[in-house]
Amino acid sequence: MDYAKLRAWWASRQGLDGSQAECFAAEVLARSGWARSVGGVGPYLTLFPRAKLSRDSVDAALAASAPLDLQPAEEGSDRFLLPDHVDDFRRFTYVKRPPYALVSSLDGRFTARRDVRSLLDPIDQVRYIFKDCSSGFSDLSSHAILDRGRLIGLWDYDVESQSIVAATFVKRDKQLESAIRVTESFVRDQLSDARTFRTRPKTTPCFPGVAGWCSSIGDRRRVG
Repeated sequence: MDYAKLRAWWASRQGLDGSQAECFAAEVLARSGWARSVGGVGPYLTLFPRAKLSRDSVDAALAASAPLDLQPAEEGSDRFLLPDHVDDFRRFTYVKRPPYALVSSLDGRFTARRDVRSLLDPIDQVRYIFKDCSSGFSDLSSHAILDRGRLIGLWDYDVESQSIVAATFVKRDKQLESAIRVTESFVRDQLSDARTFRTRPKTTPCFPGVAGWCSSIGDRRRVG
């Protein structure tokens, strides 16, 4: 199976390709599945990269989910989809231009699956920031940067400077820089804080906090 296609299809199905830009919160959640930690910033960071929804609009919205009746994606496959999604997956082709998304570490993209490894390209699984990962790549301790479903970097929010601290596994282009700045403005102006739990206070176990390992690379950009 083409796992690059599978990751991009998952991301597209959950609206991380820009297709939900004009949607309401209930429509976004119906497609993304769920938003964990309703009392925290997680739901806001699930909805903002998908539909650019403000905090006030999210607070006013209600959403419900329905049980799933899953079927194998392909004959003999251990991957399962909704019945009416099987043909859709087979016809799916992912976009060429990266629709970058900065999402919460509690986004449904991760917490419902607890399989970070499947979101990484093989070359990224052996990077030094993951070398002490004894949890089997189950969870993220920093927020994520996604490109068509692929995990391409991690980010956190520095309250003191009111800015995002981010490091990526790929070379940054103008579109990625813009996505970071737009999310930074959203967090600063509407949420005030978006630190992950591991950076309150800062700790450095598996998936060390972004602020911790970014300081060693100076420009907070690309990590090897």
